Amino acid sequence: MTPLSNITGKQMKKFVESLGYSFSRQRGSHVRFKHSDKRSITIPASGKKTIKPGIIKGLLNTMEINVGIFHEYLNYNN
Repeated sequence: MTPLSNITGKQMKKFVESLGYSFSRQRGSHVRFKHSDKRSITIPASGKKTIKPGIIKGLLNTMEINVGIFHEYLNYNN
């Protein structure tokens, strides 16, 4: 199982887009995505910079996604 601490902003963006979120706007290194049902999420990193595990857990909780599903996505796409 991949530890959450090794996830880059680029990988998180791909995951969010795979869930149906689309790019809304960017300010600095913070990228905001919106879903068709009006939910939104902000990813606070870009490119190759890693995201801390606590922030990843918070993002997954906001999207109501289980950590196991996130790991399955990472294992399938790597």
